[in-house]
Amino acid sequence: MKIIKSIPLMQSISNKAHKPVGLVPTMGSIHEGHIKLINASKKQNTTTIVTLFVNPAQFAENEDFHTYPRNFQKDKKLLSDLGVDILFAPETSQMYPSGFQTSVINDRLSSVLEGEKRPGHFRGVSTIVSKLLNITKPNNAYFGQKDFQQLLIINKLNNDLNHGVKIVSIPTVREKDGLALSSRNIHLNQSERKTANKIYASLKHAESLYLNGEVNSDSIIYAIQTYLLKESLIKIEYISIRDKFTFEDVSTVMPGSIILIAVSIGKTRLIDNLII
Repeated sequence: MKIIKSIPLMQSISNKAHKPVGLVPTMGSIHEGHIKLINASKKQNTTTIVTLFVNPAQFAENEDFHTYPRNFQKDKKLLSDLGVDILFAPETSQMYPSGFQTSVINDRLSSVLEGEKRPGHFRGVSTIVSKLLNITKPNNAYFGQKDFQQLLIINKLNNDLNHGVKIVSIPTVREKDGLALSSRNIHLNQSERKTANKIYASLKHAESLYLNGEVNSDSIIYAIQTYLLKESLIKIEYISIRDKFTFEDVSTVMPGSIILIAVSIGKTRLIDNLII
């Protein structure tokens, strides 16, 4: 596995890489969710590039940038063992050199839910993803469905800015009890971790209501709230039901609707979703 830290060198290698090229962007702390993305890339491409960059631009001042899990040596060995061809791990000064002042902004999709709760977050995500696509020139790029709003925004920037990359979405990978895999799960203590499985359980509860005939969005959201508020450790940030294509609010739940949820458990913020 080649380890590249220089943008010009990465661009040069990308231009010469055996096609097709698959890209898996990560912020490190590699877990089974990342591994599923990597394995999909390896199956579908001749060359697989994994990027490892904890992007400061997508963290607000009060968020967990400085405590975000980092273990480069462990990640490097794991990625090598997985058969990744290239690890691109630039320094912040490479990605955001002195004088950097350009951002990629999606006004509409970034204005609600995660965008509203985390001002500037999607500007940082869109900018870094656009840069990574330009630097690595992949044919295919792989993202998980857990960050569904992010996935929609990345699809839109790819199309709107003519990157010409196929964006491949991979279903959320979960623990046995349903908790969606996240690098932040490491911050949960034992009681918080036990409580965290209620997030997915609340989504499955909502799905069962739908399958039994309930289609009113407000009723289903209320049922999720009631389910979660039984847990004193859970603080609900939002529950929303939207069309998975347009991302508009829906009043009547139907196939193609998606339930999105964000909660805090202790100091750890977790998101999840379920597509009807």
